[in-house]
Amino acid sequence: PTLTDDSQDPQEAEWNRFILRLNNARQQGGEQEAQGTLLGAGRFGREGSAGRAKMETLNRLIVGGIPNRLRHPIWMELSNTYAIMSPDEYRHYLTEGESEDPLEIDAILKDVPRTLTEQFDYYVDKGHDKLKRLLIAFIAKYKGLGYTQGLNMIAGHLLLAIPAEDDAFWVLCNMVDNFFPAGYFSRDAPMHGALADNAVLRSYVRELMPKVDEKLTELDIDAASTFQPGWHLAALANRLPKNALQRVWDIWLCLPRQQTFLFNVVLA
Repeated sequence: PTLTDDSQDPQEAEWNRFILRLNNARQQGGEQEAQGTLLGAGRFGREGSAGRAKMETLNRLIVGGIPNRLRHPIWMELSNTYAIMSPDEYRHYLTEGESEDPLEIDAILKDVPRTLTEQFDYYVDKGHDKLKRLLIAFIAKYKGLGYTQGLNMIAGHLLLAIPAEDDAFWVLCNMVDNFFPAGYFSRDAPMHGALADNAVLRSYVRELMPKVDEKLTELDIDAASTFQPGWHLAALANRLPKNALQRVWDIWLCLPRQQTFLFNVVLA
């Protein structure tokens, strides 16, 4: 117990007040939310000025940080993961994954024990067992992608915030489908997406930080080598400590039109 921090998140009281106000308003209006949703943010756009005020408050709270105990339902709701979930399909992919390419399975089994080795709470929650199952189900669902190093770090950090492995699985699927460019993890074009991200980032450096760009050019560092491609492939999960990464993912997953937010973080 001494290795985990159970102190209350400083944002939690304000989040609790906001959620309580939403619940009271729904009860007074005789409204019911869809199963699993905590905030009902999907209806804010239909509530006129009151909905805009709620959205402004919600966005401010997200930027300030989502409390740990609320990340599971809020990440799932605001990333629109509930819309892509299919009942019992995760178990189907788990079964199907048993017959996947042995080389793919072996790569997963090698990476799992190397994932989040410093996280005590991950171990006690049987994180490696969950991670192995989740990744095997993933390659069964995305047969054209296969397993790519970096997915283990993304999925591992998802399991820290979302201990239910089937929910974490669907958030990972949502990330791959809607937060990364199409084909980003394709086995037919490995690293192409990450190298393209590097070229885009170098153009931003050239525009926003010309002195840095001059130094990189002087050192003969080309666009493809400006940053380590693994930064992008793992959505910074292999570069930031847990608390910082979760704050970044709060914005990346939960604020509208922020799929490119990782560029901002890398530039910073």
